[in-house]
Amino acid sequence: MTGFRRRRSRRGNEFAFDNRDEILEVKARTDVRRTARIRVFGRALFVGILITASVLLWRESRSAILEGWMYQTPMFALREYAIETDGVLTQTEVSQTAGVRLGQNILALDLPSLRDRLRLHPRIEDASVERILPNSLRLTVRERIPMARVSVLAKQDVHVHYLLDESGFPMPPLEAGRVSAEAVAAEAALPIILGSPSNDFSPGRSTAQIEVLSALKLLMTFDRSELAGLTEVLSVDVSHRGVLSLVTFHGSSIAMRPDNFEQQIRDWQRILQEGARIGRAINSLDLAVNRNIPLRWQDITPSSPTAIPVQKRPNKPKRTRRNHV
Repeated sequence: MTGFRRRRSRRGNEFAFDNRDEILEVKARTDVRRTARIRVFGRALFVGILITASVLLWRESRSAILEGWMYQTPMFALREYAIETDGVLTQTEVSQTAGVRLGQNILALDLPSLRDRLRLHPRIEDASVERILPNSLRLTVRERIPMARVSVLAKQDVHVHYLLDESGFPMPPLEAGRVSAEAVAAEAALPIILGSPSNDFSPGRSTAQIEVLSALKLLMTFDRSELAGLTEVLSVDVSHRGVLSLVTFHGSSIAMRPDNFEQQIRDWQRILQEGARIGRAINSLDLAVNRNIPLRWQDITPSSPTAIPVQKRPNKPKRTRRNHV
């Protein structure tokens, strides 16, 4: 029994030494991997610090280069700029709105801010700005084209007049002396919209009045039709819901529904031409009625408005691409 125990004890010691060697070997491998990871992390940290320092140094040096050379060199001083517009604004007004002046360094110009300043002008719908190296600039302006006039009661007995583009955006009328007399006369001859609430017109945003927007759509449809060459709309009354009441240059009263303007205008033109064939003019016409359209004729006499030759009216405002250099 005693010999057997010694042998087990001896073999147990052998097993203990083997397990300890394995533990030491595993620990050694773990230490090697840990050391390798530390080295990789250290290198990555060093590279990161180096890149960050390089970026910061480049920013400082770039700023110094720009401030010290590129922003100061006469080579990039603005010597000329082109203004392209499709309306009536003058070169002086556009350049003053943009804040551009000759001699400025074009690399130092903040183009987005310059474009935003142009868009804040009530008569400018959109604008773009382009650098042309080394010393030129191009400003492209798309103006709002007025479709109608509206009179707003600002306070007691004080009316403010606005022009409305096709989206109902209000803008101030042109000032005499700042643009051509023809442009001022053309806008003064635009149809006037009557009967709209006066508290819904303010600079900087389009009106939300459905009746006014319908009237503008009607005027746009009318201008594109053949009827525009036969008569002219002087006013549109929007005070009655569901009906637009027009007065023409010849004194005719026309009532229309605020929808399907193309068909109503074709009916109006057909009736107008039929009246001319039989020597009569429209006194009143109610196109808001779908069937049995109410129509009242008036005879054409030397004293009636229709017997007088149509006076030459100022041309309505339109887009005409113009360049200023």
